[in-house]
Amino acid sequence: MLLPLKRRHFKNLPAPWLMSDIRLMMRERNLARRIWRRSGNNHDYDRFKVLQNRTQSMIHTAKRAYYLNIFNDSDRPNVVWSRLRHLGLIKARDFSASLSLSVDELNEFSAGDAVIPEADDHHQSFTEILSGNYIDTSFHWDYVTPPTIKKVLNSAKSNAVGSDGISLRFIKQAIHFILPVLEHLFNYSLMNEVFPAMWRSALICPIPKIKNPTMVQHYRPISILPVLSKALERIVSEQIRCYLKNFTLYDPCQSTYRSCHSTQTCLIQMLDEEVEESELFRICTALVLRLSYVLSQTVKDSVAGTMSSLTLVSEGIFQGSVLGPLLFTLYLSDFRNVLQHCKYNFYADDLQVYLHCKPRELSDAILKVDEDINAVINWSFANGLILNSDKTQAIIFGTSRYVNAIDLYTLPKIMVDMTAIQYSTSVRYLGVIIINNLS
Repeated sequence: MLLPLKRRHFKNLPAPWLMSDIRLMMRERNLARRIWRRSGNNHDYDRFKVLQNRTQSMIHTAKRAYYLNIFNDSDRPNVVWSRLRHLGLIKARDFSASLSLSVDELNEFSAGDAVIPEADDHHQSFTEILSGNYIDTSFHWDYVTPPTIKKVLNSAKSNAVGSDGISLRFIKQAIHFILPVLEHLFNYSLMNEVFPAMWRSALICPIPKIKNPTMVQHYRPISILPVLSKALERIVSEQIRCYLKNFTLYDPCQSTYRSCHSTQTCLIQMLDEEVEESELFRICTALVLRLSYVLSQTVKDSVAGTMSSLTLVSEGIFQGSVLGPLLFTLYLSDFRNVLQHCKYNFYADDLQVYLHCKPRELSDAILKVDEDINAVINWSFANGLILNSDKTQAIIFGTSRYVNAIDLYTLPKIMVDMTAIQYSTSVRYLGVIIINNLS
């Protein structure tokens, strides 16, 4: 006997939280419903409603306990995403889709091909940057002890394998045997100011931004760095941050990588200042800018096990780098001497330049802002930074009475890299949309 093979598609996945007691209650509820439908008796209806409410309550409680249990048991992102796919909450991975581009094309796009301004030929080391002439106490690396290394490795979450082929799980299992070697490597690297070339390499996993990508711009490059590289960067980052905090060397207008500072505190401080100025019948001309930074690294792309050739990265920083953003904030530490008229605040590479004035002084204030923006452009060029004019936004804050009376089309334009910035009625800053009348 031959039976035809049929493929069945289940609309609903099995519910693992439906235990035997819940299924028994569901059968009693269904039986009570059939009895009520046959009899039409109010007493049977009341009994059915009681059983229905009790069943729904048991299902909700069991479902909530199931989700909390499976997600609280694991702190690894890959396990969480796998369980979300198993539950049908996100789409499953499609490994059958073919790649329309070569891995080398994707790698060249990840490395970038922007024209980098020529900066000063003198390259400062970590020690030179942190021990300037403005203080009498020099910066020195602290000796990295085995407990510090173990603490940093235990705090790591991702088990992704970098270009060196060493996983976090393997390091943790062999930590008692390799700890003296890691202690020597980390301290030798700091004392001699060298960083292993392998640790400056990253594997790039291109993630599609759209359903059917056809161009390199349709992919988001995700960097996978070596585990030991990130461990050493965490140690270095902690020592630098402690030094900056102890000697109050942080830029007071920089809100990133500082304790008790966040995007929320930065936004609250900015909006509070704008409200105070508006109560004094003053308006504010503000520009939101984005800076890009330069760092030499190497990358290679990996797609479905296919590896590209190694490519040198001449600009930017790896997405997974621990130390890169902190070094960038140090690189910006002399920005406080650039502006002559305006105030500013930084959050990482997001810069806001603003100036308050009386409404009748708006045109003069815009000219002053434009003068300071030219100084910012010159400073960026001298320091090898790129000011992204296409991401620059201009806005005038104030009360509705004043901002509604301003004709934005007749105002002088602020120029950024030979581009006239149009005035907007709202801007997006640190993920929040801010309207010009602060409503």
